[in-house]
Amino acid sequence: MLASLRHGLQGATAPAVPDTQEPLRLEQRLEQRVEQHLHGDFLARHPNDKLVGMLQQCQMPWLIHSTFCRMFPQSPNPPLTENCRQIVDALWEGEYERAAQALQDYLAQARKRAQLQLKVLAVLPETQLPAYLVRQT
Repeated sequence: MLASLRHGLQGATAPAVPDTQEPLRLEQRLEQRVEQHLHGDFLARHPNDKLVGMLQQCQMPWLIHSTFCRMFPQSPNPPLTENCRQIVDALWEGEYERAAQALQDYLAQARKRAQLQLKVLAVLPETQLPAYLVRQT
């Protein structure tokens, strides 16, 4: 899993092909896949099921980002990709303290990003419902 992520992250800085959206979509999928691995797959391998369960319930920044990206396709975030690269490289090299620090930096940035994305979502107008639906508040 680490080897696959490392390979994908090394190619994440390749220049985009002009006049196409495909490189953008590929980078978005890579970014989402890396985040899925960081937030899910790596945790799932931990033997403490109770700890894993608690951590999986605390993934609000990732869920907000994933939802935001589905609603508003955007270009990948180079600092986010670089943070992920630092984490994966440190894990690959067995430097767990450096990986932990990189993950801490990544989570701090994810929290800030989630706050900004929630602010954007908060000012969006409510969508019109079809006549057969009634909004409950």
